[in-house]
Amino acid sequence: MDVLEIESLRKHFKGLAAINGVSFSVREGEILGLIGPNGAGKTTLFNLITGMIGSDGGRVVFRGKDITKLREFEISREGIARTFQGGRYFRNETVFNNFLFGRHSRTKSGVWDCIVNSRLNRKEEEESEAEIGNLMRFLDIESFRNHLVSDVPTAVQTRVGIGIGMITEPYLLLLDEPVAGLNPSETSDMMDLIRKIIANGITILLVEHNMKAIMGTCQRIIVIDSGTKIAEGSPEEVSGNERVIEAYLGRGGLVIA
Repeated sequence: MDVLEIESLRKHFKGLAAINGVSFSVREGEILGLIGPNGAGKTTLFNLITGMIGSDGGRVVFRGKDITKLREFEISREGIARTFQGGRYFRNETVFNNFLFGRHSRTKSGVWDCIVNSRLNRKEEEESEAEIGNLMRFLDIESFRNHLVSDVPTAVQTRVGIGIGMITEPYLLLLDEPVAGLNPSETSDMMDLIRKIIANGITILLVEHNMKAIMGTCQRIIVIDSGTKIAEGSPEEVSGNERVIEAYLGRGGLVIA
């Protein structure tokens, strides 16, 4: 079953095609890799899927529903979450509070409920506390609960960014370079975490420049160059594709081992 379908998606900036008729699907329960050289359009594609920018044509279909024209918060409620390269979090707040802010997208209590501390507000606070605790244990960062995000190591910050996405209870999680800035041991641990996330029922679309990580983790890989899809297939098929080698892998070298 396809969780996400991208159909002939297009986006232009000042007359230049950033995304040029790209089509592909993400299957339920898989880790789908998205690679391409710098400026290929990977981040633009993420922004189109999540509603941060509008498209100039084509469709985004999520779990059978056309979400192309939905706004960012509406798409989040449908069940799509993403991380950002370099992270998007409140650096001067604690790890716990960052998760709490993210959790608010799934709560129903309003401002008045908070002011009067209504029964609904108390119930949701208890539920959020429990969910955040469980998530921290899953991410293995419980010991950093009361640390400011600015004070924790890069590897922990990356897990915080992933956790902020996961706390919204997504069906599909878009990961933007989750091993950037990590050493080989931390990279291995991160890919193990991604496999755990899949095992917990969340489908993943992964952008990554670390070829060893993406080739060793993804079942399928999509390659885009200059806003156009140039290849799709297994890691073995993609790594041997002449267009991929010319457009991307040949520029920086392909290192799998």
